[in-house]
Amino acid sequence: MSTVAYTNAKGRRDLKSVQQQTRRTELSWSHHLSLHENQFTGAIPQSLGDLELLEVLRLGENNFVSHSSTFELSFLTSLTRCRNLRVLEVEQNLLNGFLPVSIGNLSTYLEKLSLGGNGIIGTIPGETGNLSSLLLLSLFANHLTGSIPTPIRRLQRRQRLNLRGNCLQGSIPTEFCRLPNLETLLLGRNQFFGPVPACLGNVSSLRNISLGSNNLSSSIPESLWNLKDLLEFDMSSNSLIGDLPSGLGSLRVATRIDLSVNRFSGNISTAIGGIQSLLYLSLAHNSLQGSIPETFRSLISLVTLDLSHNNLSGVIPKSLEALSHLRDFNISFNELSGEIPSGGPFKNFASQSFASNEALCGLTQFGVPQCHAVYRSGTTKRVLIISILSVISLTVIAMTVYFVVIR
Repeated sequence: MSTVAYTNAKGRRDLKSVQQQTRRTELSWSHHLSLHENQFTGAIPQSLGDLELLEVLRLGENNFVSHSSTFELSFLTSLTRCRNLRVLEVEQNLLNGFLPVSIGNLSTYLEKLSLGGNGIIGTIPGETGNLSSLLLLSLFANHLTGSIPTPIRRLQRRQRLNLRGNCLQGSIPTEFCRLPNLETLLLGRNQFFGPVPACLGNVSSLRNISLGSNNLSSSIPESLWNLKDLLEFDMSSNSLIGDLPSGLGSLRVATRIDLSVNRFSGNISTAIGGIQSLLYLSLAHNSLQGSIPETFRSLISLVTLDLSHNNLSGVIPKSLEALSHLRDFNISFNELSGEIPSGGPFKNFASQSFASNEALCGLTQFGVPQCHAVYRSGTTKRVLIISILSVISLTVIAMTVYFVVIR
């Protein structure tokens, strides 16, 4: 198997330099052609379609553009002649064109198609659904519009779908629930609306669900807590409502949970403290009430905890000092009170972590009053009241004894 690779070859302007320095016969017999992470410019040559034995083509992280005359990514049409192509990576370029319908005529062996980060415009051709061997489809960070075509929703072998950062609309397709091998579903930063499909809870292979920054509404279906192997769960920046789901605690192997910027209410479930693998937890910008659970002391892997902009009350559990990996901590804009812990990771936190909690006290580095200053006046009042009550009690007793004796 022949491989031609030019990686980090700075200073190259176009692919002609490769063709000039590499024998044509060597290219013709190539199975792998890797030209990623260079500075190639211009259009991707249609002559690449002549490499009929090509199995892997990597052109990512360059400065390739589309043909200015048509704005159609015609190189994809030329690559339909590469009938053995399994991997096509052209992410992070400057293509800014349309996906041709001929994309559906690419190799039936194609398993990985990555065209993310290119500024691609228009809609996703339904013909993409012809790529029946596809395991990964990545079209993230483009300007794609419209809905997800029905044929694409039914690619049975697909394991990973990344459409993040586009302008796609419509509801989350329920057809995804019938993909038995789906592991990664990344649809964040689009314009999807409606409820989260409850049937996603039946896709036991799911490891990563990212639906953040859309217009999703209703509550999170209870069925999602059946996904015992889920690692990352992002529903942030939507309009989800209801009590914060207690079922979150069922995601026992999760490493990242983000439910920030929604309309959740109620208390924080103590069951979350059982997710010892959790690295990142954000429940910020909701309407949560109650206290910070003591069970959070068991989140021994936690690096980031953001509970800011809620209505939490009570004290900050001193047991959180045991979270030795905690680096980012934010409980600002709540109604917390009492002394801020100062041991463990807290010695590295600044005032921004605790802002706008009027009844907090602690070290000066936290930007709050010292605790003795806060409670001194209250303590003095309590002592004075006790003293007065004692005097009154003694007076009453003395007068009672006096009247009894006189009688």
